[in-house]
Amino acid sequence: ADADAWSRPPLGAVLPLGTRDPTGDGIASRSAFAADGSMVLSFPPGVGDDVVRIVGIIVRNGTDWMEAEQGDLVVPVKTPSAAAVLKHLALGEVPGAGGAGSLFGRFSRINEKLTEAAATGPAGAGAVMATLRLSALRQLPWYAGGNYQGKDMAHMQQTVAARTALASATAADGMSRQLFRAALATLPRGGGNGDDIRLGILEIMREGGIKEGHRPGIEDPFLAQWHQKLHSNTTVDDVYICEAYLHFLEGPGRWEDFWTHLWTNHKLGREDLALMKAGWRTEGILGPGTHLPQLVNPIKHFYWILRTTHGGGNMDSAMDFARGHMPADIQAEIVDMLDNRDAPWVPNKIVELRERLSGTWRYGTET
Repeated sequence: ADADAWSRPPLGAVLPLGTRDPTGDGIASRSAFAADGSMVLSFPPGVGDDVVRIVGIIVRNGTDWMEAEQGDLVVPVKTPSAAAVLKHLALGEVPGAGGAGSLFGRFSRINEKLTEAAATGPAGAGAVMATLRLSALRQLPWYAGGNYQGKDMAHMQQTVAARTALASATAADGMSRQLFRAALATLPRGGGNGDDIRLGILEIMREGGIKEGHRPGIEDPFLAQWHQKLHSNTTVDDVYICEAYLHFLEGPGRWEDFWTHLWTNHKLGREDLALMKAGWRTEGILGPGTHLPQLVNPIKHFYWILRTTHGGGNMDSAMDFARGHMPADIQAEIVDMLDNRDAPWVPNKIVELRERLSGTWRYGTET
């Protein structure tokens, strides 16, 4: 059975007075809070020894459903375990498990276990860091699992990055904070409205007269294949693919230039893109692309959308507005940090720059 699925209370558990059990789907129970806001569930000796947490949703006024930021509300009933965190993350990578082989599934499992990992100290933080590090090094697959929508990936990336950043600042011990900070260095630098990706590539294809499905138009195998990936399995790789595609469009039209740029700058080759089998009846991204220089400006705009979702492009906009309103040395270091945003030293540099900028935030030009 799935240990993370909802299940009935164990036989013999004492539920709050007036509980409707079961209700709805035949699994969940519905209990009312007492007048003082409390709710008591009791497990007599020998009952519920294997229960590790209680999950649920709070319904207010019969209509407002209150959940956690991601998923159900969780009340742990056993001491958090680093071994349980590691087991959950490891079992999620087993072929055939839900979300196995998918970057989105991996981020979802990390999100589910972040609170428990932080509570278990360095061992739990290390399990999170090791999983994300192996993923960033491509030792764990990104595209072997199911598909998802771009907006879901954008939200999940933003949520996991924000929660990991919080853990790196608030974990109880220094080693855990350092491990979470190392984990943060492996995560994408963006977030935001992933729907712009789906709508953006559709607009480019339609306004550019590119063949899409049964609609007639210019044949472009690359755009047809990439379009499927963008709809069903967008990742930070799409920033690099778009960059290489722009290089091809702005050049003399040699498709080999696309592959050369992609490998030289991001170490992604033909085999890597062929494995990006996402979407409906797709065989990965093989190309070739049709040389359409008229798409340069639309693709440049799309590159910005991808960087905002996967690469923190909104930070560049913020920096443009902030220029001239901070000390020149800090401004230069922020520009350098943005130019190297994927480097592993960036999270520590951000902490340093925030501390040095605190005087500017508080006192204007005084530092």
